[in-house]
Amino acid sequence: MPKNVRVYLWLLLALLGGGIALAALSLPRLNRAREAGGYPRCGSNLRQLGQALTLYAQANAGRLPETLEDLLRADLDLTPHVFLCPSSNDEVMPGLSSTQPSADEMVARIRERGMPTSLSDPPPPTTRPRYFSYIYAASGRTIDQITPRTVLVYEPLSNHDGDGAHVLFGDGDAEWLNRDAAIKLLAPSAAPTTSAPTR
Repeated sequence: MPKNVRVYLWLLLALLGGGIALAALSLPRLNRAREAGGYPRCGSNLRQLGQALTLYAQANAGRLPETLEDLLRADLDLTPHVFLCPSSNDEVMPGLSSTQPSADEMVARIRERGMPTSLSDPPPPTTRPRYFSYIYAASGRTIDQITPRTVLVYEPLSNHDGDGAHVLFGDGDAEWLNRDAAIKLLAPSAAPTTSAPTR
C-alpha cells in the first residue's frame, strides 16, 4: 500500500475516533438538557391537577377526591399526559388518545398496575407500565381543611434522577424542591401538611 494512502487512512481513523470521543462526552450534557426541559412541563401538570382538584371540590360540596382515579372520572377534560411526569418512564395507556380518555377504561387499567406510594423509593420493577407519575396526599379531606402550604400532590424523587421533586401546595402553587428540602417536607416522620422548608 502506498505511503500516502496509509497516511490518509490514519487521518481518517483519527478523525473518526475524535468524533466518537466528542459524541461520548456530549451525551451526558444532552441528557441533562433534556431532563431540565421536563421540569417546567412537570410543574405545569401539577398546576393543572391543582385546578382540577379545585373544580372537583366545588362540584362535590367542598370534598376533595379520594384518589387520582376519582379525579380522572370527574370529566374535567384532563388529558392522560397531565398525570405523567415527562421525566419518568411512565406512559399513556395504549389505545388512548391525548384527549379525554374513557375514565372507566383508564381506571380499570390503573387498578391492574397499582399506584406509586413512596417518595424516595423507585417503583417496584414491573412489566406493566405506570399511568400515574404523581402521589396524591389529600385523600379524605375537604377544601376547608386545606391551608396554603398543605401538600396536595407530589412526585417521587425517582422522577428527576433523585435531584428533587415538584410539590403541589394547597394554594395551587407547584414548586420545585431540591432533594433535601423534599425529603424534609415529605418524610414520613414529618407531617406532610407543614410549611415548606426554606430553600
